[in-house]
Amino acid sequence: MWTECLKMFLTGFSAGAGPCLLSCAPVLLPILTATVTAEKQGIAATVLFVSGKLTAYLVLGWFAAWSIRLLDLFQHSAFISAAIRVCAAGFIIAMGVLIIVGRHISYPGCDRFKKYFIDKNHKSMFILGILLGFAPCFPLIGIMTYIAVKATSPWQGLVYAGCFGLGNMIVVLLLGVLSSKLVAGYKEKIRIGQNILTKVCGILLILWGILLTFKT
Repeated sequence: MWTECLKMFLTGFSAGAGPCLLSCAPVLLPILTATVTAEKQGIAATVLFVSGKLTAYLVLGWFAAWSIRLLDLFQHSAFISAAIRVCAAGFIIAMGVLIIVGRHISYPGCDRFKKYFIDKNHKSMFILGILLGFAPCFPLIGIMTYIAVKATSPWQGLVYAGCFGLGNMIVVLLLGVLSSKLVAGYKEKIRIGQNILTKVCGILLILWGILLTFKT
């Protein structure tokens, strides 16, 4: 079992440094750049983001070991896959719009959303992590299918998925920590151009959300 756990961890690390990083960075970096005002805030947001992804992986690992049919339904159903992507894309686009609008919001619902999901972005980062963690992709489908074959119990599937998730989150964590340091330093030393940069980040989030909607 320990050998399998190590294999899962190393596989997660390699995926985290490759395809998973390519899907996470376009979401994580603009949000950190636009919303972070202190290094600790950015690190906390990154930790919650990867914790959300890890939570999704643990759920999938449990299902993989419990019933390959349930996993197959979840990962290969066109409706479920599309629904998850639309939810994730909609959430990202909404964040992008609110970042662009800034504090000039008069509608109470939007104001509350911005307060709890942009200004205090802890909830949004965890939810985004979960949504992106559940979003089907070829590496994730492959690893969960492997877990379904190897795991002898749901708890073992949970452990294998956890090892994969821990390896997967390392590179994203490093990216978030480094980005938070750079962003916090930039905002402390340079005041000119912050408003423009924030709006650019919002536009990038909207574009990525649109692309995510049509991603196959």
